[in-house]
Amino acid sequence: MSNVIITFKNRALLAWLEAKGIRGDVCGYVTHTDVVHNHIIGHLPLWLAAYTESVSEISLPRLTKEERQRLNDGLLSIAEMDAGGAHLVTYNVRRTPFHLAEAPQRAA
Repeated sequence: MSNVIITFKNRALLAWLEAKGIRGDVCGYVTHTDVVHNHIIGHLPLWLAAYTESVSEISLPRLTKEERQRLNDGLLSIAEMDAGGAHLVTYNVRRTPFHLAEAPQRAA
């Protein structure tokens, strides 16, 4: 079974996760050895996400520009996040071989 690691530092996002009963180890900085085979809630570069079991982010599709700024400042309430459509979206990221010769070519 994988562990849950939360890479958010934002107070509003952490409060929303807690209110939804979602818990994990909160770590602001992680390495590949921290994330391997674990479920991550937060943002990771793709190369690091490829080491995880899965990665979830909090999607907020209905936030206005002003609300998004308040979220970035950690000032958005849980009710405002819910009204903004807050929900988790989970991704499975895997490395695949890529050969430059197979890359699509642009028309001249």
